[in-house]
Parts: sequence; C-alpha cells; structure tokens
Amino acid sequence: MSEWLRLVNEMKRRAPQEYFTSTQRAVYDVLVERLQFPNQRINLYGSPGTGKTYLAWGLVRALEGVHVPVAARLREFDGQPMSILILDNAPTYEDEERSLLADAALMDAGSVVFITHKPTALRMRQIQLDLPTSDDLRQIARTFGRLGFYEVTTPPPSPNLWQLLQCYV
Repeated sequence: MSEWLRLVNEMKRRAPQEYFTSTQRAVYDVLVERLQFPNQRINLYGSPGTGKTYLAWGLVRALEGVHVPVAARLREFDGQPMSILILDNAPTYEDEERSLLADAALMDAGSVVFITHKPTALRMRQIQLDLPTSDDLRQIARTFGRLGFYEVTTPPPSPNLWQLLQCYV
C-alpha cells in the first residue's frame, strides 16, 4: 500500500473530530446542530482541499449517516437505512439535484447533505468551508507527526489539504 493511502486510511480509522482544525470544528458544530432536526437539506461547499470530505467522515461517525463518495452511485446504497445521507461530489445543477433528492426520498433518507465545490442551484441551507489558515496548516502538520508521518517535501505557499498530504508521503 502506498504511504499516501496509508495516511488517508489512518485518518479515516481515527475519530476525525479529534483532529479537526478550528475552521473545520466551527463548520462541523453548525452541521451537527442543524442535523439534529429531521428533513434537513444542507449544502456544504468550498474549494478542493478544504476538508469537506474529512468533515463528512466525522458526521458519519457522530450521527450514523451514510456517506456516498460520488453522488452518481447513490442507487448502490438502496435498502440501507439512513437518517442522514451525505452526497460527496454532488452536482450543482438544479435538475440533477432534484433527481438526487427524489432518489433520497424514495430511499427514505431523512436529511441530505450535498458536498460540492460551489453552491447548489436549489435553495437549501448553504455552509461554506474555507481553505485552511496558516494556523490550521501548522495544526495539521502536528497531527500528521503524531500519526507517524513527517514532511518529506516542502508544501507550496498556500496548499489545500490534498496538496499538503502529498508532502507527507
């Protein structure tokens, strides 16, 4: 297994909430609060590498949701009970969003979270996750060190989290 996959798997294995940056923690807390109520429609959006998928892993563990990595594969999860459905890499065009919401309703999903790079076309609660700050990046570097991964190349001046991961493997 490549070192990159080993790092990603190690991050998935541990409770993500313990390792959130302050920026991620603030957004996570808002999401958890909103998802306490039934039938929520939420759009978590932000640039690539902000930690949206990492937040989704935390939500799945905390709220027993179902994370669908690519929204187009939703039908593979039919028959699986879900109070919270998290659609990662969801579309942002209205007709595709409506279709996914209809599929989610047929699957008896309670709340649905769309994870996208830009805001969705449909009206729903939108929460933006910004790129990590320099303090966030220092915290992430410390976390990687505690997990046994150390920087092997210098990160770019303003990396996203995927670029940062590449510097540790």
